[in-house]
Amino acid sequence: MNILFLHFPIDSNQIESKILPDFFSSKGHCVFSLFEKGSRNFCAIHNGINKNVTIIDKKFLEKVDFDAIICKNDSFQKYGKNFASNKTIIINVTPMGFEHNKKNCHFFFKENELIKAPIEEMQKIFNNHFLNWRDRKKQIIVPASIGSDKNQKEIVDLIDESVFNGYSFLFAGKIYNQQYANYLYENLKLKGFKSSFRFLTREELAYEFLNSRLTMLTTDPRPAQPFDPGPRVIFESIRAGTPCIINDLVLVNEYCAPYCLTYQNNNREEFNLSCDEFVNRDNDILSKRCYIDGKKYLTVDFACQSAYKRIMSWLN
Repeated sequence: MNILFLHFPIDSNQIESKILPDFFSSKGHCVFSLFEKGSRNFCAIHNGINKNVTIIDKKFLEKVDFDAIICKNDSFQKYGKNFASNKTIIINVTPMGFEHNKKNCHFFFKENELIKAPIEEMQKIFNNHFLNWRDRKKQIIVPASIGSDKNQKEIVDLIDESVFNGYSFLFAGKIYNQQYANYLYENLKLKGFKSSFRFLTREELAYEFLNSRLTMLTTDPRPAQPFDPGPRVIFESIRAGTPCIINDLVLVNEYCAPYCLTYQNNNREEFNLSCDEFVNRDNDILSKRCYIDGKKYLTVDFACQSAYKRIMSWLN
């Protein structure tokens, strides 16, 4: 079967980059990938189980009769149409909540269905360094770049210091707006919280997830996007056995959902109820169960197997 993966960059080892095309290639399919974004342009053939790729000229793709194009976002609408024939099945695995991205696609995943498993470097750390919840720092990690679209201000404005007495905050992400970061720091300080800001490697982030008792993510990408579809950091947090509090604009995969307390965006009462539930339950037991499920369902191999099974059910 000839398959084109559209908008899957070969310079990244995430499932929705090089990993999934490699997996399909290892199953015996003839797999090509094309990625075009600014100065990052790749066109390649994936060479089976050894995970090597051969760079080719994009014109070569015009000679291939593709059985399927597996795309992301709006890539098919932008630069993939020329490679489809009447028989080509188009599948979008990350439509991002936009109806336009589903146009001319025969099938598509829901926005939170693709398992964005942590990369292998993080998996090794998670496998070898699990900490019981009660032995972790009283730290809340907020894994997102520092800017208004990530909506960390909502946490700072709503959180009650009496509920999280003795906790500190780690904002793990690149600062894009220093004034915004200053607001977070100063207002947490007024409430009695210590906070730090660090831009971490994936490996460093893995250790911080393992050291944290709670992850908070309250992204609000509107109006650019209707919601945050299946953010990778939630998968990483659950894989580490770290439960989450999120708002309802953050979509989560079915394997992560049992370990995420969700409240209505900017609803103080619901936020406080989620916080109260977190501090009053047995998080040590829940964290262990969370870690076990993460080790079973949020691996690269399981994620690839799951996506492969779903896609092939549409192609056969």
